[in-house]
Amino acid sequence: MTKSMSTTVKANTAGRSLQRTYASRSAARPTQIRPEVQAPQKHSTRKASNKSIPACFWMALFSWIIAIIIMSGSLNEAFSLAEVEPQQIEIQVEKGDTLWGIAQEINTTVFNHDYDVRHLIYAIEEANSLDNAIIHPGQILVIPLDLK
Repeated sequence: MTKSMSTTVKANTAGRSLQRTYASRSAARPTQIRPEVQAPQKHSTRKASNKSIPACFWMALFSWIIAIIIMSGSLNEAFSLAEVEPQQIEIQVEKGDTLWGIAQEINTTVFNHDYDVRHLIYAIEEANSLDNAIIHPGQILVIPLDLK
């Protein structure tokens, strides 16, 4: 009795694979010739989708946001880098000045007529520890700007 053995040989020629099966019974002759069929590979023009955004994108975005904030001046206001408005002004009393006249002038120029002149006179007297409305030339008066 003759043993039957089969041997498979694969060959790759010109991009096509052929598979030949030989039976080793007598002479080595091909019993089957059939091409190996492979599924066509999809060639994508895009790389595999990586859902994470690269760090360089975040750095560029962060830089633009900081630049816009600095240019708009919002950062200066937020961190109090801008000039602070004074809480009071000082004036020197000249000859002929009265507390009423000074209060009227301050109400017109600084406060845009927002306050009653009597209220301003009271605030000036309080800020300067005056007992009455008598002022003298050369005297320095502190005018508070944060009236309530």
